[in-house]
Amino acid sequence: MTAKTRVLDSKFHASRDHAFIDCGTVEITDAELSTGQIGAWADGVQPVLRFKDLAAAVRDVNLRQTVDVTILAAAVATLNATPVSLIAAPGAGLYIDVHRIHWMLAHNGVDYDGAGAGEDLAVSYTNAAGDEVVNRVDHSGFGDASADAHAVVVGIDCVPVANAAVVAHLLVGEWYAAAGDGDLRAQIDYTIRTLDLSA
Repeated sequence: MTAKTRVLDSKFHASRDHAFIDCGTVEITDAELSTGQIGAWADGVQPVLRFKDLAAAVRDVNLRQTVDVTILAAAVATLNATPVSLIAAPGAGLYIDVHRIHWMLAHNGVDYDGAGAGEDLAVSYTNAAGDEVVNRVDHSGFGDASADAHAVVVGIDCVPVANAAVVAHLLVGEWYAAAGDGDLRAQIDYTIRTLDLSA
């Protein structure tokens, strides 16, 4: 699985030793995570934002974020038996509020031959044991597609779970019986929030 985070509508306020920077979009890639810096571009200027704790910057509470995730075909083949994490657990006292997911089945030439009734794509908390957080994607026309396929789903009523990952899984069965090689790609719009409102 690969991932890249885009932090949207970010504002970094001034303090005695930090300048104010307001940029519409900040992109954070795996390479930048290792260097502890973020590149931001505006009107030809390329400032570099540095954080003492970059992980905290990425997972800022109440900051709307987007993450792109790819689930490779080998993991798609066992997505019921082995759910795949889309967003990691955010930390004690926090939960993930998923607003919207754009799913794409990237067809690589071979149809999934096992997609059948009830084998819908779902996204849930806690290794698929918690509530579903967005609408399901029906297997028909998506899991059994013979070309690239797309589906956009939005958040639904659910019971939030503190410090739980959000995972993708199939409700029953597997799309792969003996054939199929498509990757699943997801663009996920979400916010990390505090669970205890009295804290």
